[in-house]
Amino acid sequence: MLPPRLRLYLLWTLVATAWWTAFTWVSALRTQQTLRVSGDFASTWDLLYGELVVALPWVPITVFALWLADRFPLGGPRWWAIPVQLGGLVVAIAARAAALAALKPKMGWWLDFATTREMLAYHLQTDVFTYVLILAAAHAVYYARAHRLRERQLARAELAALRAQLQPHFLFNALNTIAALVPEDPDKADRMIIGLAGMLRRSLESDGRLEVPLRTELEVLASYLDIEQARFEDRLKVAWQVEPEARSALVPPLVLQPLVENAIRHGLSPRAAAGTLWLTAGRQGDWLKLSVADDGLGLTHGALRDGIGLANTRARLRQLYGDRHEFTIAPRDGGGVDATISVPYRTGDRR
Repeated sequence: MLPPRLRLYLLWTLVATAWWTAFTWVSALRTQQTLRVSGDFASTWDLLYGELVVALPWVPITVFALWLADRFPLGGPRWWAIPVQLGGLVVAIAARAAALAALKPKMGWWLDFATTREMLAYHLQTDVFTYVLILAAAHAVYYARAHRLRERQLARAELAALRAQLQPHFLFNALNTIAALVPEDPDKADRMIIGLAGMLRRSLESDGRLEVPLRTELEVLASYLDIEQARFEDRLKVAWQVEPEARSALVPPLVLQPLVENAIRHGLSPRAAAGTLWLTAGRQGDWLKLSVADDGLGLTHGALRDGIGLANTRARLRQLYGDRHEFTIAPRDGGGVDATISVPYRTGDRR
């Protein structure tokens, strides 16, 4: 795979070539229309050839201007970018003049100058103006890219802060659960510590990523549920229903754990009878739908109030997807609560 910067330069070259080729077509057709009005005639291909000879030297000059704007942008803290850009102007105009001088015999009947000097003088003003326009467009491209990069960096920093807030939260709750069992059942506490270690290891493997495959999230969640099932034993049953296609879909790390924790703490834990937790994931067109449902106490006052985990989940979904997501917590038919998240379905690796 080509380095990102080289891919960028190749893209610039393709765009510049397409732009100047289209420009020559328009210019040739316009010249032909003008000639017809005046009663003259010239072949479209002859006109196009002459326009291409004049315009195509602008392709490398355009890429050069984009490179200069990318490496030495005006308006930044480096004052010496100004003389560099002025030097770039001189180099570009000189290169354009050299190309015109070399191609003068092939430039067609419509540019019949007696001397090369006359031809270069004719083009000097328009060439300077054209290059300045190209340089302005190049700076617009640079600052647009810089703005998008800053937005991505800010979003990444905000997501990292939200995740840093969430990790101590679930770790604190898990350690409290284990600590309560140490005096009563040391063996069970040992098993829970092992489960917590596995959960933390899997969680750290996805550290720094904006999204991870759902299969990775489910592995972390399974480790968390091992801890809870060691605590509740037969009182907690877990039913998984995950479509194979959904396992490769991308989701935010630790997006399901707060929902599971909320269901257990507010729905299942307060009652004496056994309860069931249903975890489902499937693709619905362009969307990935995730659901955590329970048959617990339902939407009690505590379940309605967003704690750190649910508030964190809402904030991360909003930061990652904007309006392109849904997060609802509603009563479940038959009792309990159904928490549902829908995000755009996509696969790959997003860091």
